[in-house]
Amino acid sequence: MSIHLVIIDALNLIRRVHSAQPDPSDITRTINTTTRTLNRIISESQPTHIIAVFDHQLQDRGWRAQVLPNYKQNRKPMPEPLLEGLDKIQQAWWDLGIDSLLSDGDEADDLVATLAMKVANHGEQVTIVSTDKAIANCSHRLFVFETISSTVGWTPPLSKLNLG
Repeated sequence: MSIHLVIIDALNLIRRVHSAQPDPSDITRTINTTTRTLNRIISESQPTHIIAVFDHQLQDRGWRAQVLPNYKQNRKPMPEPLLEGLDKIQQAWWDLGIDSLLSDGDEADDLVATLAMKVANHGEQVTIVSTDKAIANCSHRLFVFETISSTVGWTPPLSKLNLG
């Protein structure tokens, strides 16, 4: 069986959608918007597997800040209503059949790259959905990179890449 894994940079999507909401405390709208986006990703890409990768949720910037003291030093903290609503958002995604990968102290970039490389090195198809340019440092020959709009919505359909 051929595998097509879609990896969602979860907080990247959630924070972008949430920042476009007129009412920052309206987590239900963030859930509905991200759910529509995820349904479209699933419909257009037809993955055999899909996973949402989350950054650690601590505000201490993780282990990278110990190695690189200025790492994400100027990043705005997550808005409190969103932080409090993450469990509801994650549950809504689980209800869609999207499991989550979380790791204390690890950045989503690291988890996405590790997972994508492991799957691609076995000759399987990987699609990463993110607007994070840092993820593009992964080998462009191994992955399909799709960009979600900086506003609520979706850009071009996921293209197919056969690595086998």
